[in-house]
Amino acid sequence: LYERGFDGYPATVRRAEITKGSRSAGWRWIGEADSLPFSQPPIVWFPNRLDIDGRTCWGEFQQDRDVLDRINTTILQRLVITAMQAFRQKMLTGLPLKDENGAEINYDGMFPADPAALWQLPAGVALLEGAAYDPTPLLMATKDDVTHYAAQTRTPLPSLQPDAANQSGANTEMVWAGHIAKCLDRMSTLSEGWEEVVQLGFLWKGETER
Repeated sequence: LYERGFDGYPATVRRAEITKGSRSAGWRWIGEADSLPFSQPPIVWFPNRLDIDGRTCWGEFQQDRDVLDRINTTILQRLVITAMQAFRQKMLTGLPLKDENGAEINYDGMFPADPAALWQLPAGVALLEGAAYDPTPLLMATKDDVTHYAAQTRTPLPSLQPDAANQSGANTEMVWAGHIAKCLDRMSTLSEGWEEVVQLGFLWKGETER
């Protein structure tokens, strides 16, 4: 815990630890407070993606989570469907419903879905299987969402899709212009924080003039 120093007094820092009791958890101080060689606590604010109010900050991907959720959901659905293709529905047509004595035939457990199972079918019985799954629509949907994410975050598409080579020269220049503007924005909002870090380093060494 840092406490700012006032009227020329140095800042102090105290350490604490979490204590777990039988009913609730708490904390306690460890040792005495230590003095710092300057009055400012060594905590620097880095305002990433600062809002227009000058106080609210956003994570780099916080406002784009809806697109990321769509991408992750589509990938999960494709993996699940691909795994379930090993258990496609099988159908038998032409099976007799009764034996030679007129009793109903119970087919439960007669045709196990096992890779090593062998089925002996009577003459005239046809085996059918569900149609194979084509993952192309889900793959194209994921690529479209990635393209939308790149445009929304001003990220060059080749860095997200290495095969995105079918872009015109003007489109490429426009994408990189947006990326450069994004980098300049981050530099302008984060540079003051790094300057303060360097200033604290000089103060820690006792160099107050710089």
